[in-house]
Amino acid sequence: MTVHGVAMLTDRGLSAGLAAGVMSTVALAGTLRRIAGGYLMDIFPAPRVAAGVFVLAAAGAAMLLFGVSSGWCWAAMTCIGLGAGADVDVLTYLVSG
Repeated sequence: MTVHGVAMLTDRGLSAGLAAGVMSTVALAGTLRRIAGGYLMDIFPAPRVAAGVFVLAAAGAAMLLFGVSSGWCWAAMTCIGLGAGADVDVLTYLVSG
């Protein structure tokens, strides 16, 4: 979704500049996810943290599917950014533990 994000957002009616700005939140949210996810997996059981992250990513995909305004697109791509790539982080944590 991150590769074609700008094209998907411009198809929804956002300008190219705004779509690029929305996609920058994916990278920012991914960075936040790596820091906060590791901390949360130290405190809570990793499978529960993983489930929460993946549900959040699925909610972002649903918001992108049904949302039509730029605010919905910002929220959806933030949720997707929080979940994108989390499988690798969670898998390494579960295998090493």
